[in-house]
Amino acid sequence: MKVKSFLQDKLLAWGRDESGAVAIITAIVLSVLIGMVALVVDVGHLATVRNELQNAADAAALAGARNFYPDPGIIPIPNCSYAKEAAHDYLTRNYSDNQYLKISMEDIKTGLWRWTPGRFEVSPDCSYEINPDTAPAVEVTVKRDSALNPPVTMWFARIFGVETANAYATAVAINELPIGELGPCKVSIFAIPACVGNETCAKTEKQWQVTLGPDWADTGGYVSFTEHPSANDMKKLASGECGPGVRTGQEVFLQNGVDASVIMALKKRWEEVTKKGEKLVLTCPVVKGCTDVKYNHTATVAGFMDFEITEVLGPPDKKINGILKCHGEGVEDAGPGGEYFGLVSLLPKLTK
Repeated sequence: MKVKSFLQDKLLAWGRDESGAVAIITAIVLSVLIGMVALVVDVGHLATVRNELQNAADAAALAGARNFYPDPGIIPIPNCSYAKEAAHDYLTRNYSDNQYLKISMEDIKTGLWRWTPGRFEVSPDCSYEINPDTAPAVEVTVKRDSALNPPVTMWFARIFGVETANAYATAVAINELPIGELGPCKVSIFAIPACVGNETCAKTEKQWQVTLGPDWADTGGYVSFTEHPSANDMKKLASGECGPGVRTGQEVFLQNGVDASVIMALKKRWEEVTKKGEKLVLTCPVVKGCTDVKYNHTATVAGFMDFEITEVLGPPDKKINGILKCHGEGVEDAGPGGEYFGLVSLLPKLTK
């Protein structure tokens, strides 16, 4: 009986021994804790790197968009190569994990941002039509994937065989130049061809003597807001009555100055102003084109310039002499005002 009782006690004690189970549970818990540490540390590091890459891409894209227009005083045509070089230069000034970043020019793309439906379209030649729904854009993608920049090093995740991870960031920035407008009563009845505006704005003094008359080779002509307006309509505008506002990208109708009643109305207005010792300065739309600008046709408004009238000759001369000025000075209701035919580049902004 004693032997049997002794054996039973030993068997029961052996069954209740939990020392081995504690060791197994401890090993499992430690593995989970190490995995969690690896997850927190490495994922946190990866998030920091991605944030660094995003900041670099944002800065480079903004720098590229800001440099679409490097030449003040020239009709605003986006310079894609200049924008890409600026984006590349700015990107390489940024770093990740204390190493300066590198980027291929193939990862810097220029094109158009379309607000509807809100997407970037690649256009290598930077062709751009003035349109409120589009804007010149630059897209920058920076990567850490072992091509130019090393992948992100993992620390604790190496325990599970994960030594590195790839990371990348993309940014798109736009520059909306040239979008601007003049409110009602602020636009003159004259239009200036873009080639005249270019030559004017390229000059140091930023002004140029011009003559407006009835010839097809004029340096400017009348502008109206409806096709084939009556002489009475044009006479009202010449007298200073308010016309509608004008926006860049809008089509306007051009005419040469052949009507005597229109020029006489302007002559009277000019004489009344000069008798007061003041100057008659009109803000003129600048229309796209140069030698191809024909009067009695429509043309697209590219910007605005000031035209100071110095002399108005009635019949038989029918000529208006004056000085064009590159800056749109004193135009209260103008859109963005400054160089570029009375427009300046809006501050670049990120869209993606």
